[in-house]
Amino acid sequence: MNGIWEALGTADWDIEAHDAKPGPIVAMGALGGIPAGLGVVEGGPLPYRPEALMKKRENAENWLARDPVVRCYLPGIPRATYMPFPFQIVQSPEYVSFTYEFAFASRVWVGHAVRGTGIHWLST
Repeated sequence: MNGIWEALGTADWDIEAHDAKPGPIVAMGALGGIPAGLGVVEGGPLPYRPEALMKKRENAENWLARDPVVRCYLPGIPRATYMPFPFQIVQSPEYVSFTYEFAFASRVWVGHAVRGTGIHWLST
């Protein structure tokens, strides 16, 4: 998996096929609009449980208030890998590092949580 990768397409907005949606503020035109996309899921829709599908729809309806990227916060993995920015994976026997161009962000998985410190992930 070592290397520089980049996801091209519209999976950042939805990993399933989706229609285009207008931006939230008419005066801004296409800025903030969501382009239509084929998604990255093959073989039909994902088999969500009913409560998970309801939550997905609720999040989609309220994306402007709930999306961490709107506030320039680092999105989590796997979402960050769907964004239109290059990222690098460095894997060794000791660690795996995901480094994103988005806000110069990095997350390092060390194989376990650090017990007793309240630190369960490290970010630089």
